[in-house]
Amino acid sequence: MRNMKPLNQPPMQPAPSDAASEQPKVKQVPKWVTGCVISIFVIGAGMLVYRQWYSEPATGEAIELKDGDIVPRSPGALARQFAPPPEGVRYNRNKDGAIVRADDVEMRVNLPAPKHELSDLSIYYVRNYMTGEQSALFAAKTRIVADNSTAKYVGATAEQRKALKAIGWPNMAVSDADRERMKALWTDFATAKTPDAQGTAEDAIVNALRDIGDANRDKTKTIVDARCDQITSILTSDQIEKFKTMGQAKSSPPKSTVAKINAKG
Repeated sequence: MRNMKPLNQPPMQPAPSDAASEQPKVKQVPKWVTGCVISIFVIGAGMLVYRQWYSEPATGEAIELKDGDIVPRSPGALARQFAPPPEGVRYNRNKDGAIVRADDVEMRVNLPAPKHELSDLSIYYVRNYMTGEQSALFAAKTRIVADNSTAKYVGATAEQRKALKAIGWPNMAVSDADRERMKALWTDFATAKTPDAQGTAEDAIVNALRDIGDANRDKTKTIVDARCDQITSILTSDQIEKFKTMGQAKSSPPKSTVAKINAKG
């Protein structure tokens, strides 16, 4: 009975041979193939970004510009859309300043610490008071005064740059009475005790700001016209044109095709 084998004992497995223990070898991918694949992905991503943000639109491609869109300054850039800020009062992060917006007019309020009381305010237009040509003239004026390379490129003299520097930015012509009115309205808003009272005061300050912008629009445009006349009296038309075309690639003249005829005989 001692020599009997126990029941349900699994049969003995043969020892694995050397051939069965060997694993199949995996062929390594050459490094140059990996590099090519990575390069293709990088180039493709770069082309996609360039096409979306920097390349010129395709022929026949329509670009819809809505209110508040920025028209690209260079022909190779697409329009960058953004939602215009809402009307009302917006404090900055440190609560030491605020912006009041009413349509295309803004008022910047300075509230220095520690009491954060109104110390100064400025009222200005953010758009719709200059034409595109006038904006380009002021861009040329500012860049030529500030940048020596630009002044050298357009051929502006030291006298021209000095005269351009004396031309100030055409700010809105706000009367002292309007400024005092806005200070009083801001005080009403800042000292309002309840949300309803603050909302009423905010509506009052926005409406007053809009009225000031409407009343001063024609006067401000007159100032813009006069300043632009000053700029064009200082810079020549050639200098202004050189500034407009600055940075653009120069097109090479077409090469003439010469046909060579071999005479027979």
